[in-house]
Amino acid sequence: MASVHQALLFFFFFFFLLSSSFFHPFSTTSATQKVSLALYYEALCPFCSRFIVFSLSKIFSDGLISIVDLRLVPYGNAMIGPNSTISCQHGPSECFLNTVEACAINSWPDVQRHFSFIYFVENLVLANNYNDWESCFQKTGLDQHPLVNCYKSEHGQEGFEALAIL
Repeated sequence: MASVHQALLFFFFFFFLLSSSFFHPFSTTSATQKVSLALYYEALCPFCSRFIVFSLSKIFSDGLISIVDLRLVPYGNAMIGPNSTISCQHGPSECFLNTVEACAINSWPDVQRHFSFIYFVENLVLANNYNDWESCFQKTGLDQHPLVNCYKSEHGQEGFEALAIL
């Protein structure tokens, strides 16, 4: 009797393994979901620049970006002051570059495209040559017009200000 009981127990356990999600840990639903990653950073922060250039960029080269929903937020430690003025930790140049990078995200919503531009800008930050940020258009092959129109218009400033409420 005990051997019949053990045989039935073994059969049900084996059946459970074959029919349960235990044997198939990744269902189609979970396999299509991506890991959400939001990076809040400052354009002229050397630590942020190093992270973007030397670490974050690897998710593109090793293919990990295929399972990551990356959201870049170039706002960092900016503060909204009186009269809705924005001041950035590393000064007005950082506020400008934050706006440029926010416009890159707005102009090219595809993360591969805007990250390539931001990557080159942050490389220039590391080389202390960030005033040459417009050279990044040539390096990436991206059309400069949408981004330049964005940061020269009120839309660029409004987009940067919108990051304050995130």
